Amino acid sequence: DGINSKLRFFWQEDHRDRPLFPTAGWSSLAYVEVGLGGDAKDYGLGFNVTKYFNPWKDHVLMARFRFDTIEAYSGDVPMFDRFFIGGGRTVRGFEFREGGPKARGSGVVPVGGQTLWCGTLEYSIPLASAVSFAVFTDIGSVGEDFFDVGGDLLWSAGCGLRLNLPGFPIRLDFAKPITNDDDTEEETFTFWIGID
Repeated sequence: DGINSKLRFFWQEDHRDRPLFPTAGWSSLAYVEVGLGGDAKDYGLGFNVTKYFNPWKDHVLMARFRFDTIEAYSGDVPMFDRFFIGGGRTVRGFEFREGGPKARGSGVVPVGGQTLWCGTLEYSIPLASAVSFAVFTDIGSVGEDFFDVGGDLLWSAGCGLRLNLPGFPIRLDFAKPITNDDDTEEETFTFWIGID
C-alpha cells in the first residue's frame, strides 16, 4: 500500500512519417519529475530517443536509446519507483523486470536500481501487407545509485514477427542472451501487444 504523487515536466517531439508503424523520422521525450509527498519522496530525470531509417523499399531500421535516473530527497527510493530491465520494452531474452540489482539471502530477488539505460537496434522486412520479419539486438543495465551507469550488462539478440494490425499491433520475439549476470532468469519467447 502506498501513495505516489509526482509533478512531471516534459518535452516531447514527434517527427515520424506516420504515428503507427513509421518508416522514417524520429521521436523523443525528455522529462524532469519530483515527488510531492506520500511515499514518493524522490526526484528524477530521463530521456528516450527513437530514430527510423528507410534503407531500401519498405525495410525499416529502428534505433532507440533510453536513460532514466532517480534519487530520494528523504529516505530511500521506494520499490515502485526503482528501475528494472528485461522483457518486451527493454532487453528481450530475459524475464520481465528480472534484470538489475538483486538482494541475496536465502535466494536471489530483484530489488531494482536507481539508473537505467538501454538501447535497441531492429531491422524489419515486410513479408505481407500486415506482417513483417525483424532481427534485433538489445543491450542495457541498471545501476544501484543515482547516475550510476555501471550495473551488470545484459545483451541479447533475436528475431521475430510483427503483426501490424491497426489498433492491435502484436510482436512475437525469440531472443537469446549474449551476456548475462548469471543471476537473471532468461526468457526465450516474448509476446507483446503495442508499438513500443
